[in-house]
Amino acid sequence: MHERRHTDTAAARLRIAGIYGVVGAAGFVLSLGPEPSAGGMELMSSGPYDWLLRIVPGLDGLRVPARAAILVFLSLTVLAALGVQWLTDRLSRTGARAWAFCLASTCVLVAEGYHPVSMVAFESSPDARAVYRWLGERLPGAVLELPFYGHGRGASEEQAMRFVHGTLEHGNPLVNGYSGYRTPLHYLLAGHALQDYESYGLLLRRLRAIDVLYVVVHEERFADPGFARTILSTMLRETDQILNWRGFGRTVVVELLPWNGERDELTESPESPPDTAPLTLSRLEITATHAPERLEAALDSDPHSRWLSGRPQSGEEWVQIQLEQPTDVAHVRLWMGPVSFHDYPRNLVIEGSSDGQVFRELYRGRGFPRLLLGVFGGEPFAPMDFALPQNASPVIRLRQTGRDPVFYWSIHEMEIWRR
Repeated sequence: MHERRHTDTAAARLRIAGIYGVVGAAGFVLSLGPEPSAGGMELMSSGPYDWLLRIVPGLDGLRVPARAAILVFLSLTVLAALGVQWLTDRLSRTGARAWAFCLASTCVLVAEGYHPVSMVAFESSPDARAVYRWLGERLPGAVLELPFYGHGRGASEEQAMRFVHGTLEHGNPLVNGYSGYRTPLHYLLAGHALQDYESYGLLLRRLRAIDVLYVVVHEERFADPGFARTILSTMLRETDQILNWRGFGRTVVVELLPWNGERDELTESPESPPDTAPLTLSRLEITATHAPERLEAALDSDPHSRWLSGRPQSGEEWVQIQLEQPTDVAHVRLWMGPVSFHDYPRNLVIEGSSDGQVFRELYRGRGFPRLLLGVFGGEPFAPMDFALPQNASPVIRLRQTGRDPVFYWSIHEMEIWRR
């Protein structure tokens, strides 16, 4: 009887160990966040945490995904207790006490000396302190500080935290930040948004629309000070959006006009899609000059998958859709994802044809302004919207006519509406 009880107890402990082992492993994976990374290297563009965001209500309210590490700590505690109990069952009472005392003492010593942290005094530059004092005296409004640092670039994380620390002095909301989760706007500002000088007017309007009143340019923090000066001079040309600017040594603050709801041709031109449902593209014949075998990824209703050209943009890429009959195509939407914001079409031409040979141009324009508008739409993925004039096209072709020596052309999802 005693032996049977011992066997049942051992089996129960084994089951508990298995359960908490799985819980700990799941907690560890979830604690890596929506885009799992380790040592500054991105492991996956979309991980289990991101997948659960789509189906678990309230999960998007968790401020820091790393909090899931609590499950890891809980599991390790239970597993350690089971291990201690297994050992004490095999030792005499006196031996067990001595062993437990030695184990506890060792754990205390290891915990006390593990990962020593050297504390370094934090000092803001005199220019930065002057800027923050000035901001604290102005009309409250959100602040964007440049350069805009992304994650995983060593010292950039420290610089981002310096900007966060500055909010303690000026007391305003901050566009910059540091977290395990990055918004589409974060990706854009850390990428191409500040290099597309033709779009600064639209960029400033979009920033003002989300109540950004101040842009702080720290020239000494740029790897290339000339880039900082170019950003500043380009921004200052937008005189109809700037209230004031002031220099503090090598740091300049640009004060933007408060947003008053103004509209312009560009922000109004991508009309909303018609009330009709989009065409079912998966049933149509679609071809492409590059990677046609990947086109299904742009039609599978999964924004995490994508079609991509597989080579840098040369200006010769196109995607062609053969419709079932002549159709008045009213609207085209291309979805972009944060991992491919660099892969927007540099220039896009949308054409219609009755025979697949002679094409009529329905739209022509730069891609970045459309991406910029989509990023500020509040979606986790950014739509690029293109409204088309009336037509009767059995064939629609999207041509990428720009050039980029590095980045591909990507489409996460493609949608087309008819009138």
